[in-house]
Amino acid sequence: MHADYFSPAKPRIRVFTDRMEFFNPGALPKSLATIMREDISIPCNGILAKLFRVVRLAENGGYGFDKMIRGWTPYAGTEPQFATSMDSVKATFGFKTAGKEKGDAINTTGGPKGGPKIMTSRQKDIYDLIKGDPSISRNAMAVALSINVSALRKHLDALRAKGIIAREGPAKGGHWEILIND
Repeated sequence: MHADYFSPAKPRIRVFTDRMEFFNPGALPKSLATIMREDISIPCNGILAKLFRVVRLAENGGYGFDKMIRGWTPYAGTEPQFATSMDSVKATFGFKTAGKEKGDAINTTGGPKGGPKIMTSRQKDIYDLIKGDPSISRNAMAVALSINVSALRKHLDALRAKGIIAREGPAKGGHWEILIND
């Protein structure tokens, strides 16, 4: 209803394992902060907005962002994020993290700086291998996970960057250290 139908960009919805993104071409009539503060409604397509109100698929305008925030936050535990530019608006709705599917996030706690650390399920598998055998080699991990060594290195780099693991000693003869407990 609020899209700019003259724009070459088209509205789209994308669903990921950790979020949904709604993209609409067309800028907001005022800043998001002003719209939220003043509860104003200046629909891009006034006739279409009126049609939706007449058939009771929309209410009087000005409460859409508020309803998205109040409806999503208790459900998912995260607030929707809105990114606006001079020619588009993107709303991102994050999901609760859980599950064991590839790419899903798994929460662990602790770490050198405290607070939650996020691992993908593949990273959790690597973490478990290291926890089981701190002297395990990269090649052995790659074989155990049926992935190539370069893919494994990317996951290991991500785990290091998150402060979850560290490598002590040389490549041959060294060992992995677990910096957090799951």
